[in-house]
Amino acid sequence: MTPLAQKVREFRLANGLTPSRLAANFGVADSLIIGLEKGLRKYVTRHDIERLAKGLGVPEEELWALIPRGNSGKWYIAITTGA
Repeated sequence: MTPLAQKVREFRLANGLTPSRLAANFGVADSLIIGLEKGLRKYVTRHDIERLAKGLGVPEEELWALIPRGNSGKWYIAITTGA
């Protein structure tokens, strides 16, 4: 599990939410949350990070710091070192 996925999972469990409910609260597709937690997701978009940060109540920079190359400025950003 990536550090980003771990942060999202910790938040979800602490708040007693299912992946689908968390996704609905964050305004993202449930496939994003499920994919992150299962390690299936290799990339995120800047838009994903914006919504996750807002939903988690943390600055975007905190989430970018959990991504190996940070905010590369590309549309799709690799969240694993192997991607």
